[in-house]
Amino acid sequence: MQRIWRVLAIKITLLLHLFRQRYNHEDDESRSTRSSSIIVAVNAFIVTTAVKTAVHHQFRKRYIDITGLKSSGDDDDDRWGEAVARTEDFQRNWDSDALLLPLPENTNDQTIKAKSYAAMLGSKPTALDGRCNINFNYNNNNTTGSNSSNGNNSSTVQWLHVDPPVFVVDNFLTKIECQDILQLTKQQLPSDAGRVIRLESRTTATTSSASTNTTRNIRNRNRNRNRNKRISTTWYVRYGCSAVAPILNELIKLLPSINVNQIEEIQLVQYSGQKQGFAWHEDALLDDDNDEHQEQVEQTRGGQRIATVLVYLDNECQHGSGRTLFRDLIGNNANNSRLAVSPKIGRALLFFPAITTGEQSAKSTTNTNINSNAFGNVHSFDNTRADHRTIHAGEPPIGGRNRNEDSELEDSLDSELIESLLSGQKHIAQLWIHSKCHTPVVFGRGLNKHNDATKNINILRRNS
Repeated sequence: MQRIWRVLAIKITLLLHLFRQRYNHEDDESRSTRSSSIIVAVNAFIVTTAVKTAVHHQFRKRYIDITGLKSSGDDDDDRWGEAVARTEDFQRNWDSDALLLPLPENTNDQTIKAKSYAAMLGSKPTALDGRCNINFNYNNNNTTGSNSSNGNNSSTVQWLHVDPPVFVVDNFLTKIECQDILQLTKQQLPSDAGRVIRLESRTTATTSSASTNTTRNIRNRNRNRNRNKRISTTWYVRYGCSAVAPILNELIKLLPSINVNQIEEIQLVQYSGQKQGFAWHEDALLDDDNDEHQEQVEQTRGGQRIATVLVYLDNECQHGSGRTLFRDLIGNNANNSRLAVSPKIGRALLFFPAITTGEQSAKSTTNTNINSNAFGNVHSFDNTRADHRTIHAGEPPIGGRNRNEDSELEDSLDSELIESLLSGQKHIAQLWIHSKCHTPVVFGRGLNKHNDATKNINILRRNS
């Protein structure tokens, strides 16, 4: 920061020097006009530089606070005054015999490249052993009704990582469908939304500010090896709300082997500036040894979470923020970076936080050792194991306003303007698919039924 301000001071000094030189060779009227214009230009330059510096600094601080990551040369503390863990402290803590297969183009190892290609082949690739079937012919080309005005292109399934498999589907929802879902987070709800439960939440590895036992049980079972911090606002939505029918309809088309009654209560999550995000965590239910009560609870709730689908509902994130990061997976080999998925309206992210051990192919080409400590204990109710390689985090959003910064900065030094440029919002629809039939309990047992979703899906299909 000090270096940036020194450079700024030098630039201002040079501007003033040039101004004095020209000032001495001009008449009074020219001097007055030029003086006013230079003062405006210098003020705009100072404010613009200050805002850009603050944006960079605050985004970096928020990223560190939420993910717990920093480079080896940094010495910042987090906002609680504690030393921030360094990047090297967050490397994988499981054996190397649990093979990672990035996309072929993201590795220079010819053996890994060959395995990746082989694991992706066919309509039932071996990379999906022990996981949900995917309809690779899925194509959501919204060309009828009100959706046609959105200009959405057809959507296809794209591989981001081979083993563990991670996929993205752009245009999974249309812009209008995303806006309809976002309306559920407003005070004026659609008539058929019924009661929507809103929770302000901040969680750590051991505590939760959520007021219901359901949320507390879900998050506290999600124990992690590193800090588990989430600051967000969450809305639980009824299955019978027509606004969420498109997302359920597309999900069943994408994953034809699942049933709607395996889907957990739909959550809409908002991360809104000011250090809001989700630190490294797993979506799988991580059971403790000899915890019979937990086993019984998970049996009634539908067993393990075997798939996660995140749908990004807006484009509010700027400056490359708000991404979903995978701690141990390789994204772009050019800079050996982590796999990162940027928010884009209507985009769906799909991955599998657990595997079903009984469905591993004897001829699997991935050669992943499912008995390594990269996988959790066998979940006896449904024969599943958590896949620790899917640990991920949600970056904080930044830059929420789409405005002409230059013109406003010329006229204002207001601190609220700077803060508005630092703040951003990210909304996602979060869906977890269980291995068995899930029993909804958030709205009260028997008050939120999967059959209501099925009715709306059938209506949607008839009208399409």
